[in-house]
Amino acid sequence: MALTNNLDGVKLRAQWLANNIALKFRGLNPLSALSGQPFMQLGDPARPMQDAVVEVYEPVTSARYPAVPGTAPTGSVKKTETQVKIYHVDDGIPMSHTDIDQCIKSGEVPQIIGLVADGILEKLQTLAVPDVIRGTFQYSGVVNALPTLAADVIAAKSALENRAMGMHTPPGNGRALWMTQEMNNALLAVSEYVIASSVGDAATMATGKLTPKMGFSQMLDTSYLSGVNVTTGTATGVIASGAHLAGAPLLGIITAAGAGTVKIGSVFTIAGSTQRHVVRGKLTTAAGGGGTFAGRMTCADITLVNGAAQECAIYPPLPANVADATALTFVATHGIAGLAFNPLALVCVARRFPDYQPGTGWVGAYAVDPETKMAFRVHTYGDYMVNGFAVDVCGGMACASPRWMSRVVQTPA
Repeated sequence: MALTNNLDGVKLRAQWLANNIALKFRGLNPLSALSGQPFMQLGDPARPMQDAVVEVYEPVTSARYPAVPGTAPTGSVKKTETQVKIYHVDDGIPMSHTDIDQCIKSGEVPQIIGLVADGILEKLQTLAVPDVIRGTFQYSGVVNALPTLAADVIAAKSALENRAMGMHTPPGNGRALWMTQEMNNALLAVSEYVIASSVGDAATMATGKLTPKMGFSQMLDTSYLSGVNVTTGTATGVIASGAHLAGAPLLGIITAAGAGTVKIGSVFTIAGSTQRHVVRGKLTTAAGGGGTFAGRMTCADITLVNGAAQECAIYPPLPANVADATALTFVATHGIAGLAFNPLALVCVARRFPDYQPGTGWVGAYAVDPETKMAFRVHTYGDYMVNGFAVDVCGGMACASPRWMSRVVQTPA
């Protein structure tokens, strides 16, 4: 006997779909599953697709030594805010009511559920992963070469440990290397990784999966970094505009070489210093709509015009005073072979959609994956003599603690 086609029957089917899509999503190894910051699930039904501003903890200085009796220390960790872009993605579910009824009765979950979960993940990761990359300022590798050697993995580890560069990544504690399949496959030809007699692992040869090595407790391949480029802007001859004091998070910049752009995520150094910085962009005040909170500060790429200075938000802040007209050198456009990080560097956010109200013509059900904390909504959509289902999510990711994450660069795609 088929399930009823009344409202309760439709809700039951939607709930079954939501539960199973959430379950399948969990096994797909998204970057969000590696997040060490508490995964934040936000409600706010009035604004389900607006960017999130969340509080995270970040290291700032080493503990004070020696102690000063009677004077309170400032502490080595601060609570700060990070803005996370929220993306809304959806996919259709090509299953009829009859198909769903048969699955519910048999207790079987068809392959199509896994394919739908994978489609949702692909859309969300494609949008959100570049946001994570653009938050990092440290890197290893060469902009025109694919990392292929054990030495390249050691370089990624060293980048996380470069305290002179401002990296304070805690050792151990689950450090991960998330890399392209191309880099992963290249390492499978390196004896140190695959041959047991060379301090490798025999299981690697059988499975094609790299086991923990070189201080990384997880070495995972992914397709979501393949083809991702960090594009340097077109501005040339960029220099500091005015003098700046150490500790400044904003840098006035100017060019005398015509017009050009400075893009978010670009890495640069300032003449006289080896410290790397990342461009966070031009601070603007959101006007509302378009996924942002009205009145919140947001960042945008910078367009420089000959002789017109603009302020650029940077990270980390200036380690020393910068004189007027000091030159900036930008790292060339590059691809991304991997991300080396401590899980505490990553923050993930999901928003739960508001419930559909009676009389709107839509019926929705919700499920939250207890591991990734993503909130899935399955809802009906109607057409002429058709009643189908679709799934959607709202989520995003960001590099919450840039001192705990480094990019691995390679030849641009």
